[in-house]
Amino acid sequence: PSRSKEALVAHFEGLGPKFCAQIESVSFDMWPAYYAISQRFFPQAVHVVDRFHVVRVLNKPLDTLRRKLRREQPTVEAFKNIKWDLFKARPTPAQEVRLQAAFAHSPELRDLVALRNDFHLCFESSTNPDELEQALGKWIVRARAFRQRNLIDFIHMLKNWLQPIANFAYQRLTNAATEGLNNVIRYVKRISYGLPKFEHLRLRVLAQAI
Repeated sequence: PSRSKEALVAHFEGLGPKFCAQIESVSFDMWPAYYAISQRFFPQAVHVVDRFHVVRVLNKPLDTLRRKLRREQPTVEAFKNIKWDLFKARPTPAQEVRLQAAFAHSPELRDLVALRNDFHLCFESSTNPDELEQALGKWIVRARAFRQRNLIDFIHMLKNWLQPIANFAYQRLTNAATEGLNNVIRYVKRISYGLPKFEHLRLRVLAQAI
C-alpha cells in the first residue's frame, strides 16, 4: 500500500520466511529503509543499489555546469538545448555534433562528460563485484580533481554505498524495467484526468505498455 518501512515490514512478514529464503538478489534505490529491510528479510541475498539511481545522481553535476555556462555565457548558442544530449551515454550522431560544439567552448564540460562516461565503463567492463569496487575506487581518485560541489557530494554518496553499488556486477541486476513501468503509469494517470476504478487504470497501463 505504500513505501513506508512499516508497510514493507508487514508485507514481507506476511509472505513468510519460506518465501523470503528463496530470494537471491535484491535491487533498490538509496533509501536506507530499503537496505535495512533487505538485510533483515533476505540476509542470504546479494544487496544491490540500482545503477539507474546512481547515474541519475551523477548527472546532477553535469546539469549544474550546463546551467552555469548558460547563465554566464548567454550568447553562446552551443550551450542551448543540450541538457538531454549530455545525459545520453551513447549520443546519436546529431547529438554528438551538438556536444562537440559545446565542448569547443568549455573544456571543463568535455572533461566532466568524459568522467561520467568512464563511470559507465566501470560497470560495463567489470566482471565481478570486487573488480567493480576497485574500478570505482580508481574513478573516485580521478573525480576528486574536479572541485564542483555536486560532484564532491556524489563521491561521498558513492563511498558510503560502494559495496552494494559494486554488487551490480554479481548478476547485473537493475530496476530499469520497473522504473520504465513507473513512467508509463505516471503518464497514463496524467492523461486520464482521474479513473474511478483501479482495474480501469490497470487495463490502460497494460494497453499502453504493449
